[in-house]
Amino acid sequence: MSPGHRIISIYKTNLTENNLVDLKRSLDSSENVVKWNTDLEDCDNILRIESHHSIEKEIIGILYAINIKCIELQ
Repeated sequence: MSPGHRIISIYKTNLTENNLVDLKRSLDSSENVVKWNTDLEDCDNILRIESHHSIEKEIIGILYAINIKCIELQ
């Protein structure tokens, strides 16, 4: 895998503006997350994560720890 290569993972969530602070704290503290953003206007409350390798299990664990349910979209 080339150094600039990134994996993009997209999750359907129950995320709301009320838990954005906890989400930011959790994702910003993860060394494996390169970049992330949300789309709360989408009906699926999308969370998009960029990383250099597969971190789906870590992300799901982080989200469940702060009471955010998610499903990875293919």
